[in-house]
Amino acid sequence: MIVWPDSAFDLLKRYVETLDRRLPRDARSATSILRSFQRFVMAQTAGPALSRSVVESWLRAVDAVSLRSMVIRRAQIVDHFLDWLVGRGHLAVNPFGELRARCRPRGTRSIVPALLSADPE
Repeated sequence: MIVWPDSAFDLLKRYVETLDRRLPRDARSATSILRSFQRFVMAQTAGPALSRSVVESWLRAVDAVSLRSMVIRRAQIVDHFLDWLVGRGHLAVNPFGELRARCRPRGTRSIVPALLSADPE
């Protein structure tokens, strides 16, 4: 079994193949966002573990160069990908999923601003 992140981006490619083929522009956009996220994770961690702190660091990096609405959209795309990885056993946990289980409201749209705040707890 391939463990994520994989340096060949094979899991990312498989995931993108599952996206709606009627919207190829969306698939290209998602691929770009996910490749960027995966590269960031590989640069931040030595192994396959993905932590909340890495996700927070990525969100801050994206927030520094993007509108908040785009940060939220990118986070939603990453969140779906991480759920897909967890569902297929390639990743132990999705940090967004863990936060959804503990927070109200549960959506990524609510979680992202909280993670970007000065005190994310």
